[in-house]
Amino acid sequence: MLDLERWKAYVESLDYRPLFVTVSGAHLYGFPSPDSDVDLRGSHWPLARGKTTGWAIDDRVRFTPCHNSVMSWARCRPEPVRTARLETLDTLGRSKPMIVQTWAWLIGMSDADDARLLRWAASFAKPPALELDGARLEAGSYVPERRAIRLIVESDAVTIGIKPDAACVNPVFELSGAPQRLVDIRLDGRPLGPSEYAWDGKTLWINATPTQAASLRLRFDRGL
Repeated sequence: MLDLERWKAYVESLDYRPLFVTVSGAHLYGFPSPDSDVDLRGSHWPLARGKTTGWAIDDRVRFTPCHNSVMSWARCRPEPVRTARLETLDTLGRSKPMIVQTWAWLIGMSDADDARLLRWAASFAKPPALELDGARLEAGSYVPERRAIRLIVESDAVTIGIKPDAACVNPVFELSGAPQRLVDIRLDGRPLGPSEYAWDGKTLWINATPTQAASLRLRFDRGL
């Protein structure tokens, strides 16, 4: 039988703090032999800029985002996007219950400083409240994987009142039923130029960061 306490002590002796460690290989799948190796797999928080990992990394994670994620983990684990309870088969064909949780991660490379990354994280984690005229929210209106708000367009003129709790970084809207041609777009009454938004006929991206209530007005042309 696997001595979990022995391996727990080994993990705790490491000079960095793993996010998680799990038993893998034959012991996980249920068919170890007397001479089976013990396979441990896990992950640790990547090093933040200029900071050693150390034992107190969880205490600093909200203040020093690491290089590959602007969300937090460990004791600061965010709520999953989705949770499902499934019946699955193990390698021996036995039915096993499983909880499957899904998170959305923002992974990439950036030369942005820590304060800016934390601002992005706060914005992407919680979308702004909206007041809508000429459109309505779709069911499951916020999609964290794409950080997009899904709307159903019901008029050629749409007003989106944006009410962020924190800075709303580059808001994204997926517009169902909208005409392909967007002829006018204004933020707080000011026309936006070509470098200030992107529209592909379905998705609208705004190159702006509203920090307080703002009004986004769209006018479409259905043509002939």
